[in-house]
Amino acid sequence: MTINRCCGVVPEYHRREVEGSVEVAGAERLIVYIDGFNLYHGLHDAAGNRLLWLDIVKLATTLRPRSALVQVKYFTAIVLNEPDAQARQDRYIDALRSLYPTRLTVIKGQFQEKSRTCRSCGTTWTSYEEKQTDVNIAVHLVADVAANRAESFMLMTADTDIIPAVKMAWGANPDAHIFAHFPPHRGSDAIRRLMPASRRTTLARVQQCLLPAVVKSEDGAIFRRPEKWDPSPASDVIAPPAAADAHVCPSPPRLPRS
Repeated sequence: MTINRCCGVVPEYHRREVEGSVEVAGAERLIVYIDGFNLYHGLHDAAGNRLLWLDIVKLATTLRPRSALVQVKYFTAIVLNEPDAQARQDRYIDALRSLYPTRLTVIKGQFQEKSRTCRSCGTTWTSYEEKQTDVNIAVHLVADVAANRAESFMLMTADTDIIPAVKMAWGANPDAHIFAHFPPHRGSDAIRRLMPASRRTTLARVQQCLLPAVVKSEDGAIFRRPEKWDPSPASDVIAPPAAADAHVCPSPPRLPRS
C-alpha cells in the first residue's frame, strides 16, 4: 500500500474506534506536538475565552483523518499566582486525560517570575516568562523521529524556535514527514518556507472540536466546563488590539490560561 506523505492519503484502509475517535488501520502513523502557550494565545486572540474548552485529540484527528494517531503531546506550563486560572487549567487537563488516558501525554514546563521596569515612567511590575516548552518540544520531536515512532509529525505552533529541532530531526531521518498546523491567528513565513506542507488551523475546525459542557470519565469523575469558558457569543467581549506603538504601563502578565 502506497502512502502519499504530502497529503496523507491512503488508497485502501479500514477503520476502528480507539478512545472515542477513529483510527485508520494501515495508514501512516502520526504524532502531534501542541505548544499550549501558542495555541492558547491564538485562540484567545481569535475568540476570547469561547474556544478554550477544546478537545485537542479530536482536533488532531479532524485535521488528519486518514492518519493513524499514535500520540498527542501537549506542552504547557503551570499558572503562577492565579489560583482561579490554575484551577481552570487543572480541570481542563484532567478532563482531557480522563478521555484519552493512553493517547494524550501532558509535558509541563514552568513560568519564571521576572521583574520589569517601564522605561517611560519607571513603574516596576512582575511578568512571567514561559520556560522549557520550546526545549521539551524539540527533545520529543528529535527523539521520536530518530526512533521511527511514526511517519508523520505535526507541530501545532508558529514559534520559529522549533526550526533547529526540525532540521536536526531530518538529519536523523530525512524521510520523516514533518509539518506545522498553525494555531488560529498565528503563522510563520519562516516555518512555511522550511515545511511547505504547513497550513493554518481554521476557527471552523476548532469549533467542531469543543469538549461537551460536562465531561464524564469511565471511573465516574465529572469535569464541568468553567463558566468563564462558555462558548456562547455573549459570554465574552474581545477587546480590539492596541496599536503597535501604544504604551501600556505597567504591562500585565500573560498567563497560559485565563
